[in-house]
Amino acid sequence: MALVLSTSVVERNDSKQITFTDTSTGWASAPAITDLAARTSLTYSITMDITINTSSEVIVCDQIDLYVLAGPFTVQADLVYELDYTSLLSSGSSIVTSSGTLPDGVWDVTYKVQHYSGTWSDVATTTFSVLIYGDIKTQVYNRLRQVPNLYNSKVLNSRDIQEPILYYTFLQSIEKSAFVARKEELLSMLETLERLLLNGSNYPW
Repeated sequence: MALVLSTSVVERNDSKQITFTDTSTGWASAPAITDLAARTSLTYSITMDITINTSSEVIVCDQIDLYVLAGPFTVQADLVYELDYTSLLSSGSSIVTSSGTLPDGVWDVTYKVQHYSGTWSDVATTTFSVLIYGDIKTQVYNRLRQVPNLYNSKVLNSRDIQEPILYYTFLQSIEKSAFVARKEELLSMLETLERLLLNGSNYPW
C-alpha cells in the first residue's frame, strides 16, 4: 500500500498551540515510521510548510522538520506535532511572542515525506487549508460572558445584549462557511468581525 498522508488538526483553547496528528495510511510499507530522521541525516525526512493568510498579511513560515520537533518516532501514535511560538518561525524569528496568540486566518499547510538520494524527492505529500480562528472566537465568547453580569446590574440597554449576539451570529456564519467558502471570502468575514469587535456595529438597536 502506498503512503497516503493526512492529518487531523486541533486548536488549543488559549489560541497558543495547534496540534497536527498524523492519520495517514500506508506506513507499513517503505518508508516505515522508524525510517524517518532529521533532514540532516539525508535519508527520509518528514516536514511541514505553513503559509498563514490573515486579513492584513501573508506570513510564510520556515519549513518545520517534524522529526526535530517531535521525534524520534516508533509507531504512528508518535506522529503528533504540537506547534507553538517556538516552532512557527519566519526567517528564523518567531511570528508571535511567548505571551501572544497565534494568528487567525486561513493556514495553507503542506505535509511531506521525502527521500534523499543525491537530491530530495517526494515520497508522499498532501496540501490542505484550515481555518484557524481561536483568538477571535475567544473575544466573541468574552463579550457573551459579560451579558449576564450586565443584565443583573440592571444598567444596560438593548445594545448591550444585541451586539454580542450579532458577533456570535457572525462567528457561527464563519464556522459554517469554512467548509464551502473560498479563502478570500473567509478572510473578508474575519476582517469584518474583527472590525465589529473593535468598533461595534452601526445598527441602531
